[in-house]
Amino acid sequence: MAEWIYVSPHLDDAILSCGGMIWQQTQLGDHVEIWTVCAKENPYPELSPYAQALHDRWGTGDETVSIRRGEDKAACLISGAAFSHYSFYDCIYRRDDDGNPVVTCDIELVIPPENWELNEAKHILKPMLEKIPSTANIVGPLTMGGHRDHRLVRMLLEDTFPSIYYFADFPYIVQYDLDIAQWTEEMKVASQVSISPEGLQAWQNAISCYASQISSFWKDDQDMRKNLKAYWLTGEGSRLWGKEK
Repeated sequence: MAEWIYVSPHLDDAILSCGGMIWQQTQLGDHVEIWTVCAKENPYPELSPYAQALHDRWGTGDETVSIRRGEDKAACLISGAAFSHYSFYDCIYRRDDDGNPVVTCDIELVIPPENWELNEAKHILKPMLEKIPSTANIVGPLTMGGHRDHRLVRMLLEDTFPSIYYFADFPYIVQYDLDIAQWTEEMKVASQVSISPEGLQAWQNAISCYASQISSFWKDDQDMRKNLKAYWLTGEGSRLWGKEK
């Protein structure tokens, strides 16, 4: 029995990208856990205008992080994975030493994190990293789409562990029509699991749990299911990548 730890930037990324594969792994008897990095409550009494606009679109109000944690618990239950939520702020809530929001517009979501953000993450998440068993297979994002928090998680993992697995970031890979080959140069397919129709359905159902986030990528739940099936038919979402040694 293999042990897998998916280190997810947000309270949905591992399931979005790997939900079918995770379900299949658990069906095969593997032990799978999803550890979400950016799952801490927003500490500021007033949101930045950008964060407030997102909360308004999601319809989640002051309970956004709590709601998203609940969505993730439900999704992990469907996938068969255990879950842990850790205490680093989503970039939409992070502020610099002067109290200025790190992200004020869409373009700032897709630029690399600054050094102080990575150093702060290392400090805050040190207990999390020390808990990862040496025997576990560690999985993180390729950072397709360039999201700031995805970049931060990949940098954190690569700075800590000599070898990790990488997943293709869905739905960004489809949303931006990205070529997986360009993101996996000098890598190889390190693990592959065939996702059955039952696995696809579990994947779809798990993503449905993230009701607050559906509007970020799709028209509605039906549109999500249609697009995910099309992605599944390409065979992507069933592979993990590793760097050539």
